[in-house]
Amino acid sequence: MSSFRYYFRSESAKQAKIIAPNREVPIYCTVSNITVSGCCLQVGATVQLPEAFHLVADDEDSLNYACRVVWRKEGQLGVEFDE
Repeated sequence: MSSFRYYFRSESAKQAKIIAPNREVPIYCTVSNITVSGCCLQVGATVQLPEAFHLVADDEDSLNYACRVVWRKEGQLGVEFDE
């Protein structure tokens, strides 16, 4: 069985922060893969996240996106970048 993707998916292990509305402390995560339209995030299994948030790199990289959740699994999120 093959998997069809609209965009090339690049593997990553970049550390990032989730900036959620009405939350003072960022949530740290790992970007496990990324495309031009979204990414997969590794988060703690017990982390409660809203449907929309801002994702920024944990270093000086240019990763800075408004995101919305499109799927959830224990410890993982699939997000789409808002334009």
